[in-house]
Amino acid sequence: MENKKSIGNVNILHLANATEETLAGMGTIGNINVVFFTPETARLIPLLKSGNINQTFQLPAGIKIIQNMGQVRIARDYFTHWSAQNFLVTMGQVIVDPEVPPEEITTNLAGFVIMGQLICPESLFGVFTSKPNLIMGQTITYPAFKHIHHDQLTLDEDYLSSLNDQSEIAVIGSLCAPKVLPNGLLEQKIGKIYVNGTVECHAENAQVIRSRLFKGSGSVKIIPAGFELIEKPLTLDAETLGYLPSPNLFCKDQVTIAAGVDPAVLDHALSRLVVKGLLISPASLKPVLARKMDLFDTQAVFYEGELLLVADQQTLYEARLSALKSRAALVVTGELTIDPGITAAVLSSKINSVHNFGMIQCTPEQRPALESCLVHNEGQIKSEPEGEEEADENQMGNVNYLVL
Repeated sequence: MENKKSIGNVNILHLANATEETLAGMGTIGNINVVFFTPETARLIPLLKSGNINQTFQLPAGIKIIQNMGQVRIARDYFTHWSAQNFLVTMGQVIVDPEVPPEEITTNLAGFVIMGQLICPESLFGVFTSKPNLIMGQTITYPAFKHIHHDQLTLDEDYLSSLNDQSEIAVIGSLCAPKVLPNGLLEQKIGKIYVNGTVECHAENAQVIRSRLFKGSGSVKIIPAGFELIEKPLTLDAETLGYLPSPNLFCKDQVTIAAGVDPAVLDHALSRLVVKGLLISPASLKPVLARKMDLFDTQAVFYEGELLLVADQQTLYEARLSALKSRAALVVTGELTIDPGITAAVLSSKINSVHNFGMIQCTPEQRPALESCLVHNEGQIKSEPEGEEEADENQMGNVNYLVL
């Protein structure tokens, strides 16, 4: 008997053009997220040898399918090059602009499947969803205000000054006000503002901004009063501590305090510190930092000895370890490959702690040496397989989109 090909899990199984003959060569299929079929191929669904089927969806016969991966923005000119009605299948977010003529949706769109989030203006939601559809994610409607911004809007004095009084703004994304703004200017320029993502602002402006938020807006994150917002990764060394923009820092990303920073200098330069990313600091500075910040609400690495920080993609060679003057703390937030030529004994003699927030690739022989000094393990440690298994030509892994 001819061997049949078995497949792992399938995200989308397209049966619109399938026949009994195409199914005859198939073995088992794992779980299926969505099965597309037509009235003519509906009889084939019971013939599938599969596990769970999450959804089935009937496509109109003879309609072309347009498949997209990632975000799709349906703007005014989106349907310009469509010569006939098409069916839209998207794995990702779909954003509909309010300027799209309703008649173009009616004429060009046969239906749609969205495996992700649909963000649609209230004025077009009815005509858009009147088409045959399957939305496997969140649906968000937003007001068709005059000012529409996609992704992130930075709210500053220059932007506010460019607006007419009592402007209405919709933000399809997040809003950030990095500096404290004059509340009088906010009250004058903003009438209503809708934000489908998060709103981040200083406590000094929170009351006014909240009073302008339109229904359905996202959550508000408050930067404490008197703090300077730092959005990028920050390294604090002796020089940087001498010209801080404020003694109170609110840091959204990683903060690394350099080795050799004097505790007295740090104590004098900083009054308060909030770190929403990862804090990496010499252990000698922990008593000072404990007075400046809430360590119980901060993800922190306090290390002894030297620091080996991997924030991108690197390979660790023995020459780098040999150059260390003392045992080091290995902190990985990116991807680290350890050269197979490094022995477990060398790793044990040169590394005193491992803090893994990313991915470490090593050999099976190196892995016990790393795990024996593992302090933080919020990433992955992968070892090369000890032997290659012969591939089975009748076995396939998981498949995103399968046409039979």
